[in-house]
Amino acid sequence: MPLSDDELYTASRDMQDTVWAMVEATGMDDDMGLMTARLRHVNTMSSLSLDRMAAEYDRVSDVQLKITHSGDAKEELGATEHLLKDWRGMAAEEFDRKIQNIRSHIEFFAPVSTRLTYFVGGLYSLALHSRQSLYTICKETTAGALQVIDDQDAREAELQIAAATRSPRRSSSSSLRRSAAKR
Repeated sequence: MPLSDDELYTASRDMQDTVWAMVEATGMDDDMGLMTARLRHVNTMSSLSLDRMAAEYDRVSDVQLKITHSGDAKEELGATEHLLKDWRGMAAEEFDRKIQNIRSHIEFFAPVSTRLTYFVGGLYSLALHSRQSLYTICKETTAGALQVIDDQDAREAELQIAAATRSPRRSSSSSLRRSAAKR
């Protein structure tokens, strides 16, 4: 199931909030503008409407099927040509040119419509995978930023414990060492 715009925006907002918290917790800065860059990418991904692309794919593939599987149309053209084979004159020649144009149109557009169907299907697939990839990047960046925050909190807790557990004996023993060294 394709990701909705809401899911993509939520993942992006979560990532941005978490990365911003990480930036603040670690004292880093956002000189590279990562936050605004990621938001631009989400806006780009969500502007590719999967519903519209799916509708266009259906429309193009329907045309492609009608053109490439137009046995009925080709048979009808053949039958018309057969019925009118004895017809002579300028009108008959013009009508024959029209029949040939229709036949050429079908023959020309059959491979073109097939390629177009592949291209629209490929574009849909690319948009779908791009949205999924961006979603994954947002989720993994959020997880990475949370890990950095947790690591920073653990370092700060270790420093606080180390500062709180400095024993007065250490200070005394250091003083004793200095006095012993003077003797």
